[in-house]
Amino acid sequence: MSSRIKKFLDQTSPLSSAEKDAMIDEALDGRGKSLDTLWAIEAESRLTAYQSGKVKAIPLEDVLTKYPN
Repeated sequence: MSSRIKKFLDQTSPLSSAEKDAMIDEALDGRGKSLDTLWAIEAESRLTAYQSGKVKAIPLEDVLTKYPN
């Protein structure tokens, strides 16, 4: 792990998840894309991959069996 990432994690560890999300969203807004926009792009990409057959759906029961609480 780079020293910049470690420093960032150390500085943000006391923050709540909501505060971290807001911080990341603000940083991305400065680059022209909000977190919501990036997730929308990712969701469209995943849906397209599913619809084209590049990826397949996995039944919930299989996922829960593989990754129990």
